[in-house]
Amino acid sequence: MSVYKRYEFTEDGISPRTLPGTPDGFFQVTGNEHNEWGFVSVDRTNRAKIMRKRMLKVEVAKKDMPRGRVYGDQDARIGFISYGSNLGPILEAMEQLGKAGVQDQVSFTTLDLPASQEAQEFLETVDTAFVVESNLTGQLAGLIKREYGYADKR
Repeated sequence: MSVYKRYEFTEDGISPRTLPGTPDGFFQVTGNEHNEWGFVSVDRTNRAKIMRKRMLKVEVAKKDMPRGRVYGDQDARIGFISYGSNLGPILEAMEQLGKAGVQDQVSFTTLDLPASQEAQEFLETVDTAFVVESNLTGQLAGLIKREYGYADKR
């Protein structure tokens, strides 16, 4: 019988997992910092190790993240950047802008933020970039400003 560590430190940062109800399995979720077995731990060495493990999982997952996709005129000077369910309304707005004579718009969608080279390249190609998001505080716009040093381009 092997020892099951729900949050075992592994080479790729991804730990083994059992589903709730698995015989001899162990399933525990806590919002507190934990050790390899899933029990709450306040040990600072363990905390540093767990934080590095989380960052490793992000790096490993990046290869499976969808790439950004550009819609519209690739040479446009007005751009929209967003993700998720905002795509449909953005594409509709681009169509309406085109009917109103504004032919110079492009939309970029991505999930790979921060550190997306594609997002930075996109932002460098437009004169005006509108960040479209569905939250009160402008989290994506804040992240873009923080990661790429962009202020509003107008």
